[in-house]
Parts: sequence; structure tokens; C-alpha cells
Amino acid sequence: MSTGQVGNDAGGNPRWQCPSVRCGSFNFEQTNQGIFCVDCGAVIEESNFDLSVSFSDNNDGSRSVNGQFVSTMSTTPYRYAGAGGVGFNRESREVTIANGKKRIQQLAASLKLNHFVEAAHRLFLQAVQRNFVHGRKTTNVVAACLYIVCRQRSAPTLLIDFSDILQTNVFVLGNCFLKFRRLLNIPLPAIDPVHYIDRFASKLEFEDQAHDVARTAHKLVARMKRDWIQTGRRPSGICGAALIIAARMHGFHRTQKEVVDVMKICEETLRKRLVEFQATPSGSLTVEEFLQIDLPEEADPPSFTRNREKEKLEEMKKNGELPASATSLIPLLTNGGTDEANGVSKKLGKRQQINMERAQAQLDLYSSLEAELKASLESFELQQAEKEVQKEKSVEDIAQKPFPVPRLPESVRKEKEQVPEAPVKEKAIPTVHSVKRTPEVENMPTEEEDDALFDDEIECMLLNPEESRRKKVLWKVTNKEFLEKEKQDRLEGKVKRKRKRKRKVLGPASSAAEATKNMVETKKLSKKVNYEKWKELFET
Repeated sequence: MSTGQVGNDAGGNPRWQCPSVRCGSFNFEQTNQGIFCVDCGAVIEESNFDLSVSFSDNNDGSRSVNGQFVSTMSTTPYRYAGAGGVGFNRESREVTIANGKKRIQQLAASLKLNHFVEAAHRLFLQAVQRNFVHGRKTTNVVAACLYIVCRQRSAPTLLIDFSDILQTNVFVLGNCFLKFRRLLNIPLPAIDPVHYIDRFASKLEFEDQAHDVARTAHKLVARMKRDWIQTGRRPSGICGAALIIAARMHGFHRTQKEVVDVMKICEETLRKRLVEFQATPSGSLTVEEFLQIDLPEEADPPSFTRNREKEKLEEMKKNGELPASATSLIPLLTNGGTDEANGVSKKLGKRQQINMERAQAQLDLYSSLEAELKASLESFELQQAEKEVQKEKSVEDIAQKPFPVPRLPESVRKEKEQVPEAPVKEKAIPTVHSVKRTPEVENMPTEEEDDALFDDEIECMLLNPEESRRKKVLWKVTNKEFLEKEKQDRLEGKVKRKRKRKRKVLGPASSAAEATKNMVETKKLSKKVNYEKWKELFET
């Protein structure tokens, strides 16, 4: 109640009294600008806003509330359309909320997460209230809201799954997710790779033993967690290493490429997880021992072990136990963790450091492919090579055996002795050794000197025997499916022969114009040329 209001009259309208002590009049005037005293002109109320709820009677006898509804998510009331309109206008914030809910429903339907729509929509409303959607794509904010709900409910959905559907960089989505989580201060549990094993195991086609393989993979993940391999690592790499080991323990041969395609990780990541598990005491156990024995001790973290190896190499270097050629490889073998290693890498230069990293990555790739080739089934090309080697050996054995020379009869041998020898011609053809070496011939470079004249760049392009062998292994692994299919077709007698294209032979032309005309009609040089007009040029 304001200062000048003293009560209501008989009609329910408020009564006002002048607040001035000298006046105290009850005569007031109410306008749009406020309420004023008629006698002295004092301002009783500056604005005339009625904050009370009022009702009015309708023609049909019902009652309705006077005024307009203003939502907590908007700043203005709904504005109804005119006589010709059928709807109403909404402000941009309400349109953003409606579009966000629609995008949430579409994205959840694509990932089969329809039961998370309401929870994600509540997070999206908070993002709109805090203006988090300003300057960001609605799809990125929607993906962040859904991913937070998936993390809270331990759903087997990764952030890269949202990236595949939205065709957006996964790091952009990750940046949006981290900022939104920090804004709302939402506590999320750490990612447990166990939640993703069943999902990935169903994609690797283990048939009836999928449950057994998944159970073994669960045990492997628990062992990796105890050996500090899981800490700080992405769940997809841990799941991939556990599943490929569990698959081979149950007799399924799954290559690294098949697992990488399902997990959506790099082969180098999978190889590192396998190497780290192999370095633990559990990695040296057999299948039966691992399934029956649970080692109580824990292995050291991989980073701790790597630093100890690095310190050992540094100590060997100081004591002079390492050769000079191996000292330059210490930063590469230890991944450069000290200031000294970083200083060495800076001295090498940026380009040389990149080349060394590429060479190391290529060497790791070749070693992994070679190990995979040895573990895989026997290739057709290897069998063919063995057959060729055996065939060549048999031919050499036959060639080394003395060939039986037939003995001539005595009558034929006597006749041969009686035949006089033909006289040697004076101008016979000279032999190679009888030709005198001229100075020009002597000054010509030999083959060894020609090889020495090769340019350095050309020599870098030539592969040594070890590199050629690795490249051959890489080619065989890459084209394994093609070689097996070619072998099957060859056994079935399916040989595809390329048909030679028959070229139309043009006869001799009577003139140059006729030859040009025949050439243009045969080759059809361009679609933009009007060949009808072209023919008219030769007819005139």
C-alpha cells in the first residue's frame, strides 16, 4: 500500500489522502502519469500500475483473467495476431528453445536415446537462460546436453558417435561440452571402459561366443585398471586391446584393422596398449593361467617404467656403455621428457624432427604389419614363392649332373680323322680380345664409376634390401584379400582376359579437307561444336 492510500470506498476503489501535513485533503486526481492532490498539487503516486489480479465477465457467463501471460523464459508477453491471423508471434528465445527440443529429438532418435530427451531438454533450457547458445551452433549445444546425460546414466555412447552423425569435428564438440560442464559445474563420473565392451563385441561378430568373449574382455579391463594402464587413457583404446586379446584367447582371429574400424581409433594406439599389457606380469601368463590365477601384485604405471628406462639410458650414456650411434636415439626411444632431450630436438631443427618422427612412425607401422603377417594364415603368395624356389633348385640339380655324351662308332670316327681341316682365312673376323684398346675406349667410365655418379636425391629414392622387404610385406598385407580372391578364381578356372579395343581404320583421303572431316567425325572433339555447320564448310 502506498503512502497516500488510506483504504477503499464503498465501490472497492482505493481512497487517497494527501501526504502533506499542511494539506491532508482527500481530493485527488488520477491520470496516466500518476495520482495528484487537487488542493496543493502534491504527487501522491508517480505511476498507476495495478499489480492486483482482476477478472472480467464474458458474454457466455464465464470469467477470464485480465492481462497477458509472460513466461519465465521470455521478456515479453505473447502477441496475438490480428483478425486475419490464426497464430501468434513468439520472440527469438522461444523459437530457439523449440528448435533445440526438435534437434534433441532428432539426434536422440538417430542414436536410440529417446529416453534421454527430457533430461537433455532441461539442460538445454539452462543453456538458453545463461546465454550459452550465443555464438555457438545449436547442434553442438544439443550434442553436449545429450552427452552429459549419457555420462550421468552410464550409457555406452561416445562423443565420436555424435561427431559422426552431426558431421562435426569431435574436438569442437569436446570443447563445447567441457565449457558447458564448467559453466553449470556438473559432476560427472569417470568413463569406465566396461560399459562399452558389450557394444563393441556385438559388432565384431563372435556369434554364439560373444558373451564369453565379452566376459573375458571384462576381466582383461579389470586387470589393466589394476596395472595402471587404464588411468588417463581413452576407453576405446582399452576396449580394443581387451577385445582383440579375448578374441584370440577364444580362437577368433580378428586383425588390428578390423578392431580399429569398429573402435574408430588409430592402429598405433591399439599397438601401444597391447605392448603396455605385454610388459606387465599378466602379459606373460598363458590362457589357462590367466583365467584361473589372479595375480595380487600391481605393475608400475607405463609412464613410471618409461622414465626409469630413460634414466637407465642416461646413466649408461654417462658411463660410456652406449655406442656413439645409439646416443642420438635416446630422445626418440624415451619420447623426450627431459630438458636435455628437448634441447636436442630443438637443435635438430623443426624439419629434421618431423622427418625423424615420420621415420619412427613408419618403422612402427612396418613392425606391426610384419608381426600381423606372421600371426595370420599362410598367404598364397608365400606358398607360390616356395614352389618357385623348389622348382629352381630341382632345375639346378639336373643341370649340375653330367650329361651322357653318346659315343660314335669306330667307322665314323676313322672317317672324321681322315677329313682334312679347312685352312684359316687371313682376313678373318677379329675377336674382342684381339682389338687394340683405343684411348677413347680406355677413357670411358666403367659401370662402377657410373653408379658413383648418381645424384644424392636419386640415391635416396633407391630402397635398400631391408626396406624392399618391408615394402613387400606391406603390399602383401594390404592386398591380402585380392590375392586370396585371385587364387580362388585361378582354382575355379575363371580367367579374365582383357579385350583389345578395335580401332576403326580410316581409308586414304583424297584431300586435306576430307582427312580433317573424317578425323573430326571419328573423335568428336567437343560437345560445344556445331558439327552440322562444320559439314557445311566442306560442302561449299
